[in-house]
Amino acid sequence: MGIIATYDGKIFHNPSNKFCIVIVKTADTSVPEQARDKRRYKDHLIRFTAVGYEIPMTDAVELELDGEWVNGKYGMQLQVEQWREIVPKTREGVLSYLGSGLIKGIGEKTAAEIVAKFGTNTLDVLEKHPERLLEVRGITENKLEDIRTSFAESRALRDIMTLLAPFKLTPKTALKIYQHFGPACLDILKKSPFELCQM
Repeated sequence: MGIIATYDGKIFHNPSNKFCIVIVKTADTSVPEQARDKRRYKDHLIRFTAVGYEIPMTDAVELELDGEWVNGKYGMQLQVEQWREIVPKTREGVLSYLGSGLIKGIGEKTAAEIVAKFGTNTLDVLEKHPERLLEVRGITENKLEDIRTSFAESRALRDIMTLLAPFKLTPKTALKIYQHFGPACLDILKKSPFELCQM
C-alpha cells in the first residue's frame, strides 16, 4: 500500500506534458525524516514533496501515492510511479470531487445538482449508468457526452499509467495509446502487450 496524502500546494506544473512537482500532506509516519517539511504543520500532519505526472492539484480527493524516494531539487522527494484517487464516501466528499474541475463538463453548480439528485451513489451512476445524468436539469445529450468521455478517459489514462508504471510512461504517451486502441485498450494491453509494437 502507498502513502495516503492530500494535495497541499504546487511548486511546478508543465501543462504540455502534465509533469508536476507538488507539496502533499499526510499523517503517514513512514515518510523518511529527510523528506519532511521542517516546520510543524497544523494538526501535526507531515508535509513532503511529490514528483509525478498528472497528480490532481485539488484537496477534494485523497491520493494513494506509490513510488521511490529520491534526492531531487527540493531535497528528498517521492518520485510517483502510480497513484489513485480516493474520493470520500460522503455527500460533501463527492460534491467536492465533482466541483473540483477534474471532470470536464461538470462545474460547481452542476456538481451540486448531480449530488442533490444521486447523493453518495453519484460515482456509481457516473461509472455504470451515466445516461441517468440526463435527469439532472441543465445536462443535455452533448454535455453528457463530454462528461462521459472525460470520466472514461481520465480513468483509462490512470489505469494505463498504472499498468505500464515500470516504463515511466508520460500522460502524453498514455493518451496516444488510448487514442490508438480506444476504450478497450486496457484489456488489449493485458492480453497482448506486443500490440504496442503497432505504434
